Amino acid sequence: MLGGMRAVSFVLETLSHFAKGVQGPPPGVPFAADAEFETDLIALCRHQRLSAMVSESFGELALPPTMSRITVARLDQESESLARVSARRLTLARQVASRLSAAGVRSALLGGVWTVLYGGMAGKVRPIGGINVMIDEASWMEAVGVLRETGFVRSRIQPRLADSAHALRYHQYYAPLVMHNHDGDVVQLRFRVIDIGDPGRGNPAWERTVNSGAGEGELTTVGREDQLIQSLTSFGVDGFVGLLPVLDAGWLLARHSSDLDWDYAMRRTRERGFYPAFYFTLEHVCRLLGLGRVTERLERPPGWRRRVFHLWWRAGDADFYGETVPTAGRFSYGLIEGGGALSRILWLRRALFPRSAWVRSVYGRPANLWLRLKFLLDVRSGRRRRAADSPESHGRVTEFNEHR
Repeated sequence: MLGGMRAVSFVLETLSHFAKGVQGPPPGVPFAADAEFETDLIALCRHQRLSAMVSESFGELALPPTMSRITVARLDQESESLARVSARRLTLARQVASRLSAAGVRSALLGGVWTVLYGGMAGKVRPIGGINVMIDEASWMEAVGVLRETGFVRSRIQPRLADSAHALRYHQYYAPLVMHNHDGDVVQLRFRVIDIGDPGRGNPAWERTVNSGAGEGELTTVGREDQLIQSLTSFGVDGFVGLLPVLDAGWLLARHSSDLDWDYAMRRTRERGFYPAFYFTLEHVCRLLGLGRVTERLERPPGWRRRVFHLWWRAGDADFYGETVPTAGRFSYGLIEGGGALSRILWLRRALFPRSAWVRSVYGRPANLWLRLKFLLDVRSGRRRRAADSPESHGRVTEFNEHR
């Protein structure tokens, strides 16, 4: 286990180096590195998709790392593979954004693509997983049509949604609007920056979008504050185990903490009921990366709330190797962190009692207690087998959460 601990410490130090954009050599491999350290490092980099970052850091060292050539070669090979996939997905993101604009759909990129566009050293080593696009819910059908024409399909566990109000409620309380193609690329259409729980009456993020002239053509992206909110929320929803959102948030904090609109960040997360979670997650990211004096710009939640947060989520004990199931998830995170008692009651009522028409549209039968429970299980897991009496569908399973 010592090797695992040293591998995590080394990766976090390297992550901090790229997030801060430090001028100078990155952290070197521990002097006492052994075969166990190398095995753990490869496993950690593969799971977190950080091989490009570590490979790049080795290339910046004045002396070669004290590691076997096989280990270095494996990291380099995975780095090259990630780079090819990311380049393809960046091109795809540009294509999707262009086609949405041509169809009159207001959209803005966020998440990993945002960091790749703006992130300097961090963006250079940041692989692109899913392509996150914020859209206006009034145009969600048009957006889905554009993605279908681009080769994307939705999960089978998808009820018929009568209008934009139903779509907004379903995708905030039940499952994100995720589409995938045959190349393993995933696009997640978001109606809000925080895409869980009560969406609120409007979306102020539209008033803060910016245009990027980076690379080929101009792209619309969310503003810095909304990117930070999305990064920290994603880190928490996934159980505080994914390090790519930490890189995203860390770069923003290291570069722009002095000129971020913290009042806006506090106001927006408070309106959504997630301010304590935002604050404590920000505090945790700063601790992981060695960033100081950031939370001094924010109002501190009560001490008891900090104790409850860390006691419940145990963020400091997160398994970065993916060997255990994270404690969070969309449903539990929204329930625990999304506001006070009334908000939790509303969350339970909306998230546990799907509309009868939704259940009927998925299973082709009137909704009863069993089908409602099955619907909740299917949408939470993101997969569903068709009815056993449908011979053409035996064994067909759609896993739309695979590349989130």
